[in-house]
Amino acid sequence: MSAIKPISFDKYLLLDRIAVGGMAEVYRGKLIGEKGFEKPVVLKKMHSHLTDEKEMVDLFIDEARLAAQLKHENIIHIYDFGNKSGTLYIAMEYLFGKDLHQVINKKNEKNISLQLENILYIIMKVAEGLGYAHNLKDLQGNKLNIIHRDVSPQNIFITYDGQVKLIDFGIAKAATKVTKTQAGIIKGKVAYMSPEQASGRTIDYRSDIFSVGIILYELVTGKKMFEGDTFHVLAQVIEAKYDPPEKIVGNIPMALCDIIEKALRSDPSTRYQSCEEMAADLENLLYDLKYRPNTKKLSSFMRTLYCDCFDQEKQEMADRMGCKLETGEGAQSSPAGAGHTEVFDTKHYQSLKSDDTPSVTGSENRIYESTEVINTDTHSLDEQKTSVSVHRPVKKRFFYVVIILLLSMGVIGGSFYKKVQKKNDHISYLLVEAGKKFEQERVIFPKGNCSIDYYQEVLSIDPDNKQALRGKSKAVNYCIQKVQYNIRIFNVSSARDYVLACIKIDPENRQLRDLEKETSSNKKVILHNVKELFIK
Repeated sequence: MSAIKPISFDKYLLLDRIAVGGMAEVYRGKLIGEKGFEKPVVLKKMHSHLTDEKEMVDLFIDEARLAAQLKHENIIHIYDFGNKSGTLYIAMEYLFGKDLHQVINKKNEKNISLQLENILYIIMKVAEGLGYAHNLKDLQGNKLNIIHRDVSPQNIFITYDGQVKLIDFGIAKAATKVTKTQAGIIKGKVAYMSPEQASGRTIDYRSDIFSVGIILYELVTGKKMFEGDTFHVLAQVIEAKYDPPEKIVGNIPMALCDIIEKALRSDPSTRYQSCEEMAADLENLLYDLKYRPNTKKLSSFMRTLYCDCFDQEKQEMADRMGCKLETGEGAQSSPAGAGHTEVFDTKHYQSLKSDDTPSVTGSENRIYESTEVINTDTHSLDEQKTSVSVHRPVKKRFFYVVIILLLSMGVIGGSFYKKVQKKNDHISYLLVEAGKKFEQERVIFPKGNCSIDYYQEVLSIDPDNKQALRGKSKAVNYCIQKVQYNIRIFNVSSARDYVLACIKIDPENRQLRDLEKETSSNKKVILHNVKELFIK
């Protein structure tokens, strides 16, 4: 979490930055209203350098439109969508807790059991939230056909009060979306995809059900359903190969095994046909097991799990939410590092009549008179007036000079800060995109710009950027591994494609040059042809 000085942004006060992505920054903040009204929010603000890119803007608007229509207790609430000086933003519900991925890691670290009662409750609530989204209709009664496409532990949030929330509909698919996904492009986390999603086929809401089944499997068994490198995981997902949960965990209710098995069927037509159906089976199982889960029990687990940091986080949240943008007498004090602006006294302004409004000169005279020492000697009133008339113009000129200097420094400093910030934002964007491209390259052959292109662009801006240097090296090495793998399986044409693509980007790489010669070897081509004849 990045600590910043509180920043006024439209009707919100941004307190600290929670995360940075390729498209936007996410801030913790609060809504500032009339009469001291305040409400904690999370504000997702699009990067300023992307505001001229229509595709990015459309994606951001799609997310806002879609999320705004989702009003369910198990889906994060969207409060507002706006445009501040060309910067798009989404304001959403602030959740105080952890995502399920963090919870799993923490419980493993502390060796604390989540307990079957809480597991079934969490998955049931996720299924209920998804079921609502899948069945949502517009005002004309047309089904929106929403598919989340990224149901994973990272996108399931558990609050300290025991609420379960689905978050991040950023890559969700709906019939009303402006932007369309290109055919063959895989979106989401490979280890939590359905077979049809992983293979790039057309998907529907039943794809999300498979993802929910994977999470249930992992929570029950304590073991990843699909493990290995991306290619290995992808192959397992496409074939829906996994060890049955009853082989991993003893004394597991057979009814639970049946629920998991039905949710994880590779053929969508034999899978659960709705999330409501799956949620109903989970509820019946809870009843049969005589469990009575609720938010209070889940809250108790969360506070026990995070007992070592809960109070600290709560105090930090209270401190940040207590930040003010006020100065002057009677103003509330702000924590160290909080920014300040001058307070405008609206009550005093409204109480002034037009005749009472002081002129600039009158205002200045009052300032100087209030600091003037009264002379008790026998000087005449005329002498005192003369003294004031001589010194006031000098004071006024000095005052104006100081103001102009301060304003000039502010403009210059602000311009410099904007340039640095824009450069840093662009580097952050390139690094995020490079990471995304690298994940795609581990699944499908890169088309157009690849991760190495993005890393090189970062290095052209910042030659010593360690993340870009490491990323480029990792991407090149991974391409080399792919080439070697394709050579081993006699897929010479694919190996040759990878080599040529990489050499264009990194022409000095000696290992790539050697592989280029190897892939052009007649011996390899002959072996490849022999293999094809053998297969036929």
